[in-house]
Amino acid sequence: MEEVGPGQDGDLPEALGEVERTVLSDDTRGISKIAGHLPPDFCQRVARLLHDHGERVVLVTGFYVNGAPETDGPPGTAALGHALQLQGSDVTMVTDTTAFEALRAITPPKIACVEFPVMSNRKSANWAARFLDEVKPTAIGFIERPGPTADGSYRNWKHVDITEHCALTHHLLAGDAPSFAVGDGGNEAGMGGYRKQLIEKGVLDDPCVAAADELVIASVSNWGAIGIVAELAKMSGRDLLPHPEMEEARLRAMLRRGAVDGVSGETELKVDGRNLESYLRALVELRRIVGQRGEVS
Repeated sequence: MEEVGPGQDGDLPEALGEVERTVLSDDTRGISKIAGHLPPDFCQRVARLLHDHGERVVLVTGFYVNGAPETDGPPGTAALGHALQLQGSDVTMVTDTTAFEALRAITPPKIACVEFPVMSNRKSANWAARFLDEVKPTAIGFIERPGPTADGSYRNWKHVDITEHCALTHHLLAGDAPSFAVGDGGNEAGMGGYRKQLIEKGVLDDPCVAAADELVIASVSNWGAIGIVAELAKMSGRDLLPHPEMEEARLRAMLRRGAVDGVSGETELKVDGRNLESYLRALVELRRIVGQRGEVS
């Protein structure tokens, strides 16, 4: 893992919006190296996509780490799903066996959680087609979800092949619904549109090839998801961002169901190696940006 030192946040493109700059702060994996190739308002663009196509939204998350779900991904997905539900969207969460119980535990009861089975590529494509035909999503998003590399395998940030443990959820991109993705390393589903830049900038040698219509990059994928929520809050004038205590509660609920930190692989109150205080700084800053002081509505 190539690290970017803590003093390099100032190297971000000047055109980046305040929300985008916040979700890319404290970058330790170098994902911000491709920021200049993305639209400077990438969080706002996804918020606008969801505003315009938010009738039925499917959110896909869950990353396999040592037989357990990672703490990065589901909390941000739950926060985004809750915000969309508050604005009237019909939201469906999708994950696989590894993350299902942890995701269900932190998802509002009125939001459906669906388990995508782990099976062959052909069967996965057929399952995805049936699901899309049944749900008919008007938008679909992938948040910290592995996707296929050039040889079709799913790999973690150490380039270890984890395909046998993962549902092949990238087949959900085969539909016509506008799509977006959130990632922090380059191996996540949806990153394929910037594969060349990820390789050229030295972020990852073998990135995901599956591309989404819009991409959010962040130092922590949860931050990218709540960055989208921040933009939805700005657009609607509503308090949509979670309170830090709610974010902590979601993490603890995941840990009780065996979730692990993605860096250490241990069941501890961390996200991508960051302790709770460091992890929550981005959320606190986003709440300041949107002028949100009280509890969520």
